[in-house]
Amino acid sequence: QLARTAGIYTQQIIGSNNQQLTVTGYAYGESDYSGFFSGFYVGGGLVAIRNVQALATEADDDLLFGIAKIWEGLAVATATSIWGDIPYSEAIDPTVSTPKLDAQQDIYAAVQAVLDEGIAALQAAPSAGNCEPADLVYCSATGPRATQISRWIAAGDTLKARFYLDLVERNGNAAYTQALAAATAGISEAPTTAAQAMHGQAAGDFRIFHGSVQDVDGNIWAEFLTQRGGDIRAGNALVSILKARTDPRLQAYFAPNAAGGFFGLSQNNTVVGGAASEINIAVRRQMSFDQPIVTWAENQLILAEAKFKLQNAAAALPHVNAVRAAVGLPALAAVTFDDVMTEKYIAMFQNIAVWS
Repeated sequence: QLARTAGIYTQQIIGSNNQQLTVTGYAYGESDYSGFFSGFYVGGGLVAIRNVQALATEADDDLLFGIAKIWEGLAVATATSIWGDIPYSEAIDPTVSTPKLDAQQDIYAAVQAVLDEGIAALQAAPSAGNCEPADLVYCSATGPRATQISRWIAAGDTLKARFYLDLVERNGNAAYTQALAAATAGISEAPTTAAQAMHGQAAGDFRIFHGSVQDVDGNIWAEFLTQRGGDIRAGNALVSILKARTDPRLQAYFAPNAAGGFFGLSQNNTVVGGAASEINIAVRRQMSFDQPIVTWAENQLILAEAKFKLQNAAAALPHVNAVRAAVGLPALAAVTFDDVMTEKYIAMFQNIAVWS
């Protein structure tokens, strides 16, 4: 729901019915999100993540310890990016009945340290043999453990870059410098097909594993849209951009309406041109679709954004064109900052970080 809300607020999609319509109208309140807030702590949240870290320490397992640290960084930084000041330093201390709210900027700094700890543990982990099968993100069958480790490290660095960028309005070029350094070490395995590029399915992309059974292990977006497909439609803002560029991601992200056209709803939930499209059924609404969380495309566009601000447009251009080429678009001769950010807006479809 948090990612859906971000998509609605940025008009990639529009909530057209029931609770999603109240999001479109900015009518959701604090109580509507309290359960999602709790999820960052219990039911697989920080409590469970810390338990994994403790068990990994007891077992002297640097690989699982490092993975759990990366998960903690992703979860806590995402939570503070949404709610600002939140409990963290005292959050799961059993001796503290009312944990204090830590300042958002302090949490971002703490998260960077946690991600560094995770990366260091992964670098120290034994790399011989097959990958650890308990890892559902980067262990594929009996793939090499060394590759599994290197992919987790790269994902950790891309996350570091993402969260440095959250602070650029406050820290300016210092944050861009930090983001550039982290992204330079980030996810670098380019997709090998246009479909991989459009759907964030490259080998190095951090994706959430899903099975094929609804209400058991199916993709969460697919489960929601299968049951409540009429509650969300394409956003005219994104559809219009994709149409103007003749971008193949129009058909990748959305399904044609009954007349075979692609249209979106306005920010006021009104029809623009024709019946609004649903999210792509053939790929994005399959139960087994592995939802991308951190990708090569995001990393490329972080590099583009940081280099544009710190160096010049020419330095940003190759990264923008790399993403465009991967999805089948022609190269640009030059880029503006709006070009960089528009490319990022498109690439971050269904990703909560789009609102940054």
